[in-house]
Amino acid sequence: MSDLLVGGHMECAVHFRTTNEDGSVREQGGKAMVGDELALRGNDGSKINRPFEEMKRISDLEGEITIDLLDGDTLQITNAGPKHDELRRALMKGRNAVMWKDRLIDERKVLSTFRCSYELKAGPSVLKGTGDVMLYDRSLIFSPDDGSLFRVWLVKIKKIERTQDRLLLHHRLGSFELFDISLGLDALADAVQRTYAALRKETEALVQEIYPQISSGASVKAAEVLMDGRAALKNEITIIDPRFWTVLENRLTTSELGSKFKFLSATTKGLGRVGVMKDGRTGKVGLWFLVPMRLTDPGDIKVIAFDSQDEERGQATLLFSFDSMAEFLGHDNETAVIEALAESLRSSGFRREIISLSEYDLSMPENSRYQKAINAMPELAALRDAYIGKADHDDMWASSVRKVINELEENED
Repeated sequence: MSDLLVGGHMECAVHFRTTNEDGSVREQGGKAMVGDELALRGNDGSKINRPFEEMKRISDLEGEITIDLLDGDTLQITNAGPKHDELRRALMKGRNAVMWKDRLIDERKVLSTFRCSYELKAGPSVLKGTGDVMLYDRSLIFSPDDGSLFRVWLVKIKKIERTQDRLLLHHRLGSFELFDISLGLDALADAVQRTYAALRKETEALVQEIYPQISSGASVKAAEVLMDGRAALKNEITIIDPRFWTVLENRLTTSELGSKFKFLSATTKGLGRVGVMKDGRTGKVGLWFLVPMRLTDPGDIKVIAFDSQDEERGQATLLFSFDSMAEFLGHDNETAVIEALAESLRSSGFRREIISLSEYDLSMPENSRYQKAINAMPELAALRDAYIGKADHDDMWASSVRKVINELEENED
């Protein structure tokens, strides 16, 4: 299924209840078996088989395992006795393996699956767990024994530190600490440091290609804020080298996106972001940007525009609802919402087609991989929810932008 380990085959006696989307309920005793999917067998001979791909959420409260399914049905499993924890972990691991398999990630594996414990610290909050981990060339992937799959982007790491028994990955809000590492602390620390250094060196080469006059020290700092395609704010760039932001702006304004970038940037007030990327088809270095748009000045941000110098995918400007992304994030801080949209776009690999596909087109067999990816990636589902329209790069581009914005205003009235 994937390199993330599934919990193995297990079975146990249970009581289970099915609640269909129409509200009808059926419950009985029987047996639960977990392998490549969940199989429930009732004492009356009834059979229920549910693949992990169909599971939206798994939760456990007071001895009751609840599985919310994508079709709206719900499964609730109780009375597993001493095998309750083993059953929950097998379900979690199976779903996590599918989630990783279905994500649209093109990365090179650096280290195969290993086991470790972790503590994720952010302010006063601490999240602890144990599980399977893999190191890729851009991220660490965690499949907790008791929790959903999550990813730690190497670009978010500000400092790597090794203590006597722990590997500390410091980020902006706290730290991520790994210990009891099955392959050994030294082996993991060396691999993470080498991978992080390679990622920074790769970005530094792109920075120097765009701005050959940049100093070596400034180049290193610029690579840290633009690493792995991250889009940076103007003040993050100018504090390193004020001329670098001018170089980035000039590269955009003198390109085929020039008039579009100027039009969209009229009300950004310093919140626009620019990132460095390689064209997927030609290998050329290009830029991508996010521009927040206020419909009145002064006024609140209502729309965020995305575009890029990518000949393979950059054939239209995509427009997103600020309020929809704020709802996904849980608050409406302007900087945080725009950054969340930027991170979601990077997670999707900047695939415009999956964002803009209609629900009908998405249901076609040839797009089944995209549907699975949306189920596995909450950030991708959020992008589709926030997407309000696009403006193709043609003579009617400006009119198309205004039309999408006008429709958004009309829907809000």
